[in-house]
Amino acid sequence: MKIKKIKTENIVLISVIIILLAFLIFRNPNRVHYNLPEIKAVNKQDISKIEIRKSDQSLTLIKKNSKWIIDPQAYPCDSNKINDMIDNISNLTLTALVSESKDYNRYGLDNEKKIVVKVFNIKNQLLRDFEIGKEASTFRHTFVKIPNDIKVYQASNSFRNNFDQKIDALRDKLVMQFDKNEIIEIEIIKNKKKLHFTKNIKPVEIKTEKKDDEKSYKKTQEQEWLTHNKKKGNSNEIDSIFVELTKLNCTKYIENKTKQDYTDPIYTITLKGNKIYSISIFEKIEEKSSNEYPAITSESPYPFILSSYTADNIMKKPEDLIKEK
Repeated sequence: MKIKKIKTENIVLISVIIILLAFLIFRNPNRVHYNLPEIKAVNKQDISKIEIRKSDQSLTLIKKNSKWIIDPQAYPCDSNKINDMIDNISNLTLTALVSESKDYNRYGLDNEKKIVVKVFNIKNQLLRDFEIGKEASTFRHTFVKIPNDIKVYQASNSFRNNFDQKIDALRDKLVMQFDKNEIIEIEIIKNKKKLHFTKNIKPVEIKTEKKDDEKSYKKTQEQEWLTHNKKKGNSNEIDSIFVELTKLNCTKYIENKTKQDYTDPIYTITLKGNKIYSISIFEKIEEKSSNEYPAITSESPYPFILSSYTADNIMKKPEDLIKEK
């Protein structure tokens, strides 16, 4: 009887071990015991308005004539920043359920910290509505909430910073742009003294190689800048001005001021090409002590700030723009 009892106990023990091994082998540690809400895709082309609301600020962005503006000021938007937003809106994907506890502060989704985003089409029909919390610890996900749902979800990608924007940060900072090859005249005014250059293109022959002790030449053209009295301009210095001006971005715009508020510039450059382009730079802002220059251009309706580095690269000394003999 004793031997039979031992055999029975061994069989039970072996059975338990087999069951435990089977559980460990066949269990799925990543098994999800819930269904994630279905997030319908949004066509990027259908997005015509984006509302962004935080506890201290509301922004409305509108697509108008294929361009995005900040409403109601009609400020042009930075296209790269808008495109990032639209990508995040269109590709919003929930990857995991994080919490059902309503502890929203923990995830940056309380009323003080959350960012509410509403997206509309051209008929003002709601396409997307969600709340953005903080970045997850993975640095590759963001906590979000969706309408009529108390749960907190994890969405793919880290995108809070794309929507956490002030008006000035969203504005297009491009204040002047042109093709330098179209420019045929340059006028510079500093301390009420003018310096004028005209583009001159002349044919030249360039030595290329030798054949049977004979020199070979190739005909081409050479560009130079000449003053009214035929002095040659310093091409390197003039080109360095073009480097700044052909695609000039400001640091920021000046609020509550108009272009008419700025007179008596310390430096003005006028460029003649397919149209007339101009930029005027004014004395540094005193209270900043200051690495900032106010400026205006013919290409922007708003006064703006240039960094000291950019302004100094533009404001060349007239004597440095003349080529030494």
